[in-house]
Amino acid sequence: MVTPDGRFAYIANASFPEVDASDTTTYQLTTIPTGGRSRRICISPAGDRVYATNYHDDAVFAIDTATQQLIATIPIGQGARPMGIAMTPDGEEVYVTNQHSGTVSVITLPTGHQPWTILATPDDMTLYVCNGTDTTLTVIDIPSLTVSATIANVGSHPFDLAFGL
Repeated sequence: MVTPDGRFAYIANASFPEVDASDTTTYQLTTIPTGGRSRRICISPAGDRVYATNYHDDAVFAIDTATQQLIATIPIGQGARPMGIAMTPDGEEVYVTNQHSGTVSVITLPTGHQPWTILATPDDMTLYVCNGTDTTLTVIDIPSLTVSATIANVGSHPFDLAFGL
């Protein structure tokens, strides 16, 4: 799979726990350790993220293309065996085919207990989720589909969110 600018080609490696990135101008190969073997790859329309399925560990890897580093391992569900992967043209959703469970997953992110309210920032870059029973707020980075922070002790049973203007 090649980035939109044509600069890097990413290779899923089903034999070793890595994804490889090949610079298309210098042919230099960069190995990105993932901790699991990858099967299929998709690249975000902006070219800033690579997602790779990990069939044996029931997960999807998220890779930052600027740093060539693994930034998240997203669990899909025990026994699902994720195989195929695709991203919508607007880069908002990643879909994963699950061979053993006979399902398609939309990447979702773990939050705290009893997530009640969700709010996106006006620039659509961050989501905030109130987690009712563990008094936390989960912060989700929308472009990378990763949890960027969990804020503790935000009050007893946080229920609602609003942005002030």
